[in-house]
Amino acid sequence: MGFHFEPRENGRLTELEFFRKSYENQTASYNEFQKYFEREFGLPTKTEKGIKGFPSHEWILNGAKIKHCVNERFTLEEHLRIMKI
Repeated sequence: MGFHFEPRENGRLTELEFFRKSYENQTASYNEFQKYFEREFGLPTKTEKGIKGFPSHEWILNGAKIKHCVNERFTLEEHLRIMKI
């Protein structure tokens, strides 16, 4: 789990980032995170076509935005973030 603060030194918590040590099965990881977040927060507010068959989901909640997607940089990277808005 990653914790992001603004400003970086002596700041306030603005974002939580969830990730795994390894992604041996990207599809299983994506589906598991999605299942838990839908169970907790309901269906996403917005879903768009993503890459490599992984949709991009977004929830807008009271004071927070949740994003779950897969990006491609050097390899496929799963991103699941809860951000204060």
